[in-house]
Amino acid sequence: MDATPNLDCFDAFTARLIQAKARQLIGRAGLTESDRADLVQEFSLNLLRRLDRFDPHLGSWQKFVVIVCENYCATILEHRAAQKRSPAREAGSLNRQVSDADGIACEAGSLLPESQYGRRCGRYPCTHIEQSDLIQDIADTLDGLSPQLRQICNRLKRESTAQVARDMGVPVKRLYARKKAIRERFERANLKEYL
Repeated sequence: MDATPNLDCFDAFTARLIQAKARQLIGRAGLTESDRADLVQEFSLNLLRRLDRFDPHLGSWQKFVVIVCENYCATILEHRAAQKRSPAREAGSLNRQVSDADGIACEAGSLLPESQYGRRCGRYPCTHIEQSDLIQDIADTLDGLSPQLRQICNRLKRESTAQVARDMGVPVKRLYARKKAIRERFERANLKEYL
């Protein structure tokens, strides 16, 4: 019996994309080659469940398929990552009492290096000096903006682009051009990651 699911109900584009997405997941989040047929079947079933949401007036079939498959790919990865964080998999609490290198009792979490928090959050924590330097760099960059760009920047912290454009009486397209100018200033100041 053939282990590959039958994709004859789909057009060639859809069948290729489903197979590509399944192939893309192999080697990630603990998925192996033996999971490929199951992944193809899961992607197919997910797409079939969402067929009623396809509206040809809103976009093409190919775009619909790409969006559905990419979202499902992200869902699979998110679900498998959540399983890794399951309490059943924990070796123990970071609050439990352990002995440090000198034999002094302390919480397990206090023995972790500072970089662990940043690694878990996807960044490394800044020292107080680095934070104050960053605050000063951002302030300097904002001071270098024209009063109008500074006003836009301050308002965008709290309001949507459409709301700011409406209140300022400018077209949204023009406001996007001004946002681009602000972004370029921050990028030139090496502050791109803080936009």
